[in-house]
Amino acid sequence: MGFKPKKVCYLILRILAFAVLIVPVFLKTQDILTELSNSTFILLIFIGTTLLIIGDIFERKYQEQAEEFANKKFISLGDYLSEKDIVNTDDVMFDFYAANFPDKFITILEHFSNLEDIPFDYTYCNLSVNWLPTEEGYFGKGVWFSMTYGPGLDNQPETVVDYKTFFNFLISVSRVYIRLFSKDAKKVKKLLKIMKKKLKPYL
Repeated sequence: MGFKPKKVCYLILRILAFAVLIVPVFLKTQDILTELSNSTFILLIFIGTTLLIIGDIFERKYQEQAEEFANKKFISLGDYLSEKDIVNTDDVMFDFYAANFPDKFITILEHFSNLEDIPFDYTYCNLSVNWLPTEEGYFGKGVWFSMTYGPGLDNQPETVVDYKTFFNFLISVSRVYIRLFSKDAKKVKKLLKIMKKKLKPYL
């Protein structure tokens, strides 16, 4: 996925650059560094300039990532799925993905690739492979989705879909995510492959 610079990276580079550029110049003009040769002086200017350029590159990358993250918050899953996908999809399952798309989608895939249940805020998904028929709350074979539309609300719709329905819709959502964030395509496909292998007996 490439290097993801944090804000502190380019700030440190900027500080180092100014230190390399300004301090020797100041000391030389004050005749404090009289022994500083011209070649060393030029080398320090080169190093400082290089650090500034790298810092600018890191800053642009950071700003691009911050903008991308902000844009993720305003993407509506329903705007990108086909009409067929929406019409043929269980409402609660759709709401689960819509509520967590796209900022939590990779996390969802990581959970599913490990066959883990997902207890996000107000959105829940449990896989029957993690439950015994004798356990309280067992919902039968398949995948259980539930939504709570806000704190303190009693309305908590739920649904159970079979694994084939669950996986097919996940593929559709994954295609949308890859179309929007192509840089994550390799990771998404890898997680789906792992998940399909583990779910093969149930599909």
